[in-house]
Amino acid sequence: MSAARGVKRREVSRKRKADKKKVAWSPLPNSSQISFLLTGQKEFLVKEVLYHGGRGFGKSECLIVAYLQHVGKGYGARWTGVILRREIKSLKDLISKSYRIIGAAFPGATFNKTHRCWTFPGGEKLYFDFCKTESDYEQKHHGNEYQFIGFDELSTWESDAVYSLMKTCLRTRRNEDDEDIEDDEDELEEVYDPDAPPLQVRATTNPYGRGKGWVKDYFIDRAPVGEIVYRRGRPHLMHIKGSVYENIRIIKSYIEELECEPDPVKKAAYLYGDWNSIDIAAIFGYHWSEHTVIDPFEIPSCWPVHRSYDDGSDSPFAMLWTAEADGTEVALKDGTKFRPPAGSIIVVAEDYGTEEKNGKQVRRNKGLNMSARPIARRLLKREAGLQEGLLRNCKILPGPADTSTHTGKNIDKGTYPTVFKEMKAEGLKFIDAYKANGSREMSAGIMIERLDATKKQDMTRPHIYFFNTCKYSVKFMPELNRHPDKAGEVAKGPDDHLWDALAYRLTMKKKSKTTGVNPF
Repeated sequence: MSAARGVKRREVSRKRKADKKKVAWSPLPNSSQISFLLTGQKEFLVKEVLYHGGRGFGKSECLIVAYLQHVGKGYGARWTGVILRREIKSLKDLISKSYRIIGAAFPGATFNKTHRCWTFPGGEKLYFDFCKTESDYEQKHHGNEYQFIGFDELSTWESDAVYSLMKTCLRTRRNEDDEDIEDDEDELEEVYDPDAPPLQVRATTNPYGRGKGWVKDYFIDRAPVGEIVYRRGRPHLMHIKGSVYENIRIIKSYIEELECEPDPVKKAAYLYGDWNSIDIAAIFGYHWSEHTVIDPFEIPSCWPVHRSYDDGSDSPFAMLWTAEADGTEVALKDGTKFRPPAGSIIVVAEDYGTEEKNGKQVRRNKGLNMSARPIARRLLKREAGLQEGLLRNCKILPGPADTSTHTGKNIDKGTYPTVFKEMKAEGLKFIDAYKANGSREMSAGIMIERLDATKKQDMTRPHIYFFNTCKYSVKFMPELNRHPDKAGEVAKGPDDHLWDALAYRLTMKKKSKTTGVNPF
């Protein structure tokens, strides 16, 4: 009897193992994975979907399966997909996951290592590739035709440039001989071809990284989780949030490790997928705090106020008005007293030259293409408004502007109308910014010192504050990235213009006989 029971147990064990082999991958029960996959089905199709959250709930695997769910449906070569990472070195893990899933689910599929491409028995193809820059797109993807475009870890792209360019490749053919139907015409595609494959762009990400800001703008801030944004009456965009707590297959110790994370910012991002947490990977992220942004108050007349400016046309121009505390106590609206250490900088107001709609930026890093004199008139008008309000008792002093405003000063024997000259002619004056070697590292170091003092409320060191009405400064400053090769500098990137204006102010030369920069 015992021998018979042993044989039976072995048979049951073999059967269980065989059953497991039959299932290459399955979504977590009652999870966000199911919702994400449903948005790729024709009857529920949403063109662009972001799948986001913290760590540990299978985003990357689900992205691969989002493509695979239409393999073998008869589309053949008309179902061609590409899944992208920003860096080639990041593809290794993604391809390994594809082997585990595709190798089991489609035993007839073959993988070409040179082209990083799976080819399926029905003719479908899935490529794995990297696309770091617009140049990569031009060299490798421009003119290609994909019906599925996936981005893994979307926030690793610092801007939306590659994402926007790749979307132009989202198209299909009505049949093998017909011309392409371009992306902006695909709204009409069902009229021409009811059997066309479901064109879709899919992305996954965590709420941190170099591109967190633009991803948040494009997906998170446009609608609540799970709510569809329509275009031309059709489902166009949405975002779906997942959680590690959905993952019944993950070991408990992994969740416990995330729950025990001592840094509240890291915990908010890694465990809860909180988009409002400060990005700790950013150069100022760790030092930014709840003390940094304050309600506006009227600036005392004894606090010097300076304007600082970074020029821009195709990209935004940026003007800041900053006050420097001298130790005088001020009364806030709620009656509390506020006395920052002498030398503290308060960013009172901003003017950011970017296109807006309903009070929001239309596109990141896009300027107004204004010339110097119209910009000067706009800034002076803004300044006049400030002197009727928060700066009513203050004289506004010429502060630093980027030395690029002098570009062309030697052309035509010095008669060329430089930005500096044109603005001065309108009555807007500046002094030259300090831009010697090391100034970028110096300005970042000063900013970190001030933010740290503000965070710790250390009254022995100067602080830095931003009025909450400076919406773009408050939005962009915590997102600024660290230079990849110079850890002490801010990396050049989209919407860094307000930082440049502030950096000029932080390293502004004193008007005294001292030749060095101020140590604030």
